[in-house]
Amino acid sequence: IGHLMFSRDGWSLFSAARKENEIVQWDLRTGTIKCKYTPRASKTNQRMYFDLDVDHLYSGDYNGNILQFKLYGDGAD
Repeated sequence: IGHLMFSRDGWSLFSAARKENEIVQWDLRTGTIKCKYTPRASKTNQRMYFDLDVDHLYSGDYNGNILQFKLYGDGAD
């Protein structure tokens, strides 16, 4: 695991691992995956952080791009 972060409501945990192209949102009430945010190019062991605001998830990728995802939705804006 390269980075972990809780949602503001505390019901979700977001995780990202090195060399993985996705950020996973876990539902802590059921222990299941709620959503996967992809693609996010991550080809190296370099840590790729992400951050959350009220309704968006932000991350960088291997190519130097900044990605914005709507939370609880499908795919990038």
